[in-house]
Amino acid sequence: MNILNNVIETLRSENISAFYEEEWRITWKDNSNIEHYVNESNVAYSANRLAWFQSDLDSQHLLRVFDNNLNFNWEPITHNPVFGCDCLFIKWYNDYLIFIYIEKHDIYICSIKNGKVETFNFHGDQIIKRGDVIYFKEYGEDTGFIQRFHLSKFSLLEPLLSEQACSENIYPGSVDVIIGLEEK
Repeated sequence: MNILNNVIETLRSENISAFYEEEWRITWKDNSNIEHYVNESNVAYSANRLAWFQSDLDSQHLLRVFDNNLNFNWEPITHNPVFGCDCLFIKWYNDYLIFIYIEKHDIYICSIKNGKVETFNFHGDQIIKRGDVIYFKEYGEDTGFIQRFHLSKFSLLEPLLSEQACSENIYPGSVDVIIGLEEK
C-alpha cells in the first residue's frame, strides 16, 4: 500500500478530497481554492501514527501529526517561507517523530512527542546522516572540525576532526532538497 493512501484517507475523514497528481504526490484545494500538496518522501507512518509535511502554492508550510489520539499542526520556523521550506527527513523513532527541514538560511532538526516540538538549528546547508547521528558544517565554518548531533538524545556531541570525517566517509556535503538525507 502506498504511504500516500494513509494521507488521502486522513484528509477524506476531514472532508478534503485529495487525489494523486503523480504516483509520488497528492494534491487538494482548500476552501479558499489554494492548492496544497504532499510528496511521498514527506510522510512518516508507523502503526497508529502518521505525520506529513505539506506545502501550498502560496508558500505556506505545515507539519501535521496524528499520534494515536493526539492530532496537531505545527508551522515550521522560517525566515521567509517564500524562499522555500523543504523536508529533508521525516521518520518515527520509537515514541517520537524526527523532522528535519531546510529553509532560506538554516537547517532545523525537530523532535516531536506528545504535541511538543523541540528544535535545534544551524546556519548552513552541509549535512549528512549516519545512523542516529547528524554530521553538519555551518556556513563559513573552517575550524578543522565537523559538528555532530545525536537524534535519540537530541543533543550535540563532541565535534569530529575533519580528517576523520573524510576517512570514515561522513563528511557533510550540500544537501539536495529533492533527494533529502540519505540514510546509511
